[in-house]
Amino acid sequence: MNEPTKTDFVPRWARNATPEFLESLAETPVTGSAPLEWPRIVTRILPSSGSSSLGANTVSEVIELTQKLANYAAYDAVRGINPDFADMRSMGAELLAFSRLTIEPFEEGSFVIPARFESPDLIENDERESAISAERIANRFGNIFEDVGSQNASASISIGALQTIQQLNRTLNREASAIEFSTFDRYERRSGFQRVDTAFVKRVDSVVKNRQPSVLKMESLRGNVTALDIEKGELRLSVSTQKDRVKGTFPMMLHPTILESLGREIEVYGRVSFKNGRPESISIQQADILDSE
Repeated sequence: MNEPTKTDFVPRWARNATPEFLESLAETPVTGSAPLEWPRIVTRILPSSGSSSLGANTVSEVIELTQKLANYAAYDAVRGINPDFADMRSMGAELLAFSRLTIEPFEEGSFVIPARFESPDLIENDERESAISAERIANRFGNIFEDVGSQNASASISIGALQTIQQLNRTLNREASAIEFSTFDRYERRSGFQRVDTAFVKRVDSVVKNRQPSVLKMESLRGNVTALDIEKGELRLSVSTQKDRVKGTFPMMLHPTILESLGREIEVYGRVSFKNGRPESISIQQADILDSE
């Protein structure tokens, strides 16, 4: 058997083509469908004060909060927007898996964190079966930030998503001057860009406060959360002015803040019941963590 030989085969139409035709062909864009990629969220952390490094806790915290915000975006995309939604435990394992981000390799010498949604389309078994693409999560992720500046922000963003953005302020106070989010569709086209800095977080603070009853009409207590029952919505607050702890109750919309406050100093606002001139219990309507930097 003869040994195979390699030849530079050129089809007849190319051999017979004029130089002008070949030149025009080279300038013709590729036709057909572009190969599909995963929808992406790319996060960029900008270190403050010209620094070229970040603490490991800062990077991990931003990744964690990005995933958390993607979960809320998935809930909005699949179940519809619920301004009072905050309890991710009620999302279900399927929806949490659908919104799971996979971190891609970092580029050397940068704090750009690419992450993709690898989940197949989610099939909703309603009256008519419909497939929901993870691309809708990426779109909703970007819309959450855009809606902060709208007049309808209080009704178009879940309280859980708003409080997650507020939690990014710890990173901004500690090491970063800004955090940028870019979303990309399956064709690797950028579909959104948002920059989160202290000014943006202040706008989010305003949206959250507009959803709360006026704190001027409520009592406030400052102390440390030393016990917590998230199922019952109850806590125990240790205050410096007395030995006995204050019993507290809180609504579901405050779950993220209350969970984060365990063992930390917090200021809570609400209706306070007194016994012998000392606070005995409080029905919490608003909560602010004081040692968030």
